[in-house]
Amino acid sequence: MTNRADNNEVVSFARAANGTLSEVNRYSTGGNGIGVDFDTQHGLRLSKDHRFLYACNPGSDNVTVFAVNGTQLGMIQKVYAGDQPLSITLSGNIAYIMDGSVAGNGVTGFTVASDGRLTPIPDSFRALSSPIAVPGDVEFSPDGNSLVVTGKVGNFIDVFQVRDNGLLSMPKHNPAAPDG
Repeated sequence: MTNRADNNEVVSFARAANGTLSEVNRYSTGGNGIGVDFDTQHGLRLSKDHRFLYACNPGSDNVTVFAVNGTQLGMIQKVYAGDQPLSITLSGNIAYIMDGSVAGNGVTGFTVASDGRLTPIPDSFRALSSPIAVPGDVEFSPDGNSLVVTGKVGNFIDVFQVRDNGLLSMPKHNPAAPDG
């Protein structure tokens, strides 16, 4: 993904037998990046069944959903995802998106339809435990019962329990070891 401020794009490559890569195509997300490395993981996420690709557009506050058809992508949705979405995680029919702005650092939940589309879960936003947090990543536990958010500033790990309705508990704050 380019993360360009004026037109964020997903870039596809072909890999030769010797491992070299050559660009094949570019797919506009219809959104904007922020023009610099946003230093987080999973701003681009492929669904477990490889049918959908989700791309965060932090410069335009949305996420683009693409249908994957072999080596081709087709945009099916662009959805508002909070203030500066940086990372997305998926588990079953639930997605959580991590927002990284100082004004709204936290996570917001969405349901995932069978066609890959995202629908916001009402009242799902949860702030991180530190108001000065610079989030690093968001990830579901393997069983989908917990949501884990790491922080780069303040060195923390917040763990939320995922309820049956997709909403989260308040975070359990876990300071990281002094050496990170």
